[in-house]
Amino acid sequence: MRKMVIFLFCTIVLSGCSLNNMVEVEHCPDIRGITPPEGKAALVIAQTMNEENYDLEDNPDIDNYLDGKFIGALKKSSFFVTAVEPGRHYVVANSEGYETILLDFKPGKTYYLEQEAHVGYALPRTNYIPVKADHVYNDLKGKYTCYQPDPQNPGRDLDEETFAEIKANYIKKKGDRPVNETQPGT
Repeated sequence: MRKMVIFLFCTIVLSGCSLNNMVEVEHCPDIRGITPPEGKAALVIAQTMNEENYDLEDNPDIDNYLDGKFIGALKKSSFFVTAVEPGRHYVVANSEGYETILLDFKPGKTYYLEQEAHVGYALPRTNYIPVKADHVYNDLKGKYTCYQPDPQNPGRDLDEETFAEIKANYIKKKGDRPVNETQPGT
């Protein structure tokens, strides 16, 4: 019985140290050199913060979605990469209020989003900041971990109704122009 209690305690402690639905990549690539597969774009989402007033280790994972499909979750000083079909896509984080950004992905291009997290009421609050590769690399001080979705334990997608509501709220607040699309006349 005592061995069982110790085993359960260790399992709980160790599960709190890992990301749900993600596995660490053995040979993490240089974040500045990420290139997409032929005919696609690449999206890199990085968690660079090291603030002491908010510890992601003690808070729920912030899952990220592309058009409602699970693409990854992060810990501080880490990133993940996902291949994206060209065109307009919504990137969503499951934080308080579902942080959302609309991007127009071009083939052959890599897009970088820095994910900031702050203390929220029930869930962490987060926001996406479009940045350049060197910015992410410098914020991470060249030291980071790379994750990819766990094929044995894939994350859950948003249900269609929830994603439709997130999209409608985004369009109501910010319109339907991607943030990386230039304004007419500029």
